[in-house]
Amino acid sequence: MKETTMKYVITMIVILCVAVSLFAAPKIVAPKPVYDYGTVLEKTIITNRFIIRNAGDETLIISKVRKSCGCTKAVFHPDNNQLPPGGQGYVEAIFNTRGKKNKSRSVISIYANDPNQEVLKLTFTGTVKPAYTISPRHLSFINLTPQSNVSGTFTVRCFDNDTFTINKTNMIIPSGLSVTSIKPNKEKTEYVISIAVDASKIKPPTGSSHHTIQLRTDRQKESRIDLSVYVVIQKKEEPKKK
Repeated sequence: MKETTMKYVITMIVILCVAVSLFAAPKIVAPKPVYDYGTVLEKTIITNRFIIRNAGDETLIISKVRKSCGCTKAVFHPDNNQLPPGGQGYVEAIFNTRGKKNKSRSVISIYANDPNQEVLKLTFTGTVKPAYTISPRHLSFINLTPQSNVSGTFTVRCFDNDTFTINKTNMIIPSGLSVTSIKPNKEKTEYVISIAVDASKIKPPTGSSHHTIQLRTDRQKESRIDLSVYVVIQKKEEPKKK
């Protein structure tokens, strides 16, 4: 009787061990998967350390880290990409807001061997404001001839209505374009910038082209202002042969 009981106990222990091994699995967890950086100026570099934990009872293996855009860099630590049960690591992430506007988000996808969650999403979110508001966003001159001379104006205002000064001696101006005047308002929070286009000096001489005038200000955090100009010059028609 005792021998039968002992065999039964041993059998149950074996079955229990097998069952535990069958259901044992890693579990990936991020306590704070979303990082809200609030409102920042464009070109601000955002950094954050996303904590990653293994809440399971098998080793968690990170197989891949994928970013939603080239504006984001992400590296998982530790370097061997593994976390033991109860272990903790992190993703060191950098988000460059250059070219972003208004509500913006960037997603980092962490691929792991968690059978219930193959991909964990980590997110940068926030609002990106340009250092300057430029109106219009670009000037377009179309249907020009190679002899055309045209002009237009931009209005530039600092995002936070702070004062700034445009450096008139440190400008990059493409061939065929010129800045004819830079007029500030009384408070120096807004400038009206007049530009002129001499189609005879534009390169290429025909077709469409995009040009950028670069201005510099005295602001330390964001000193550069880019003014975009689109030009379309019609090809000169050859006289018809009689």
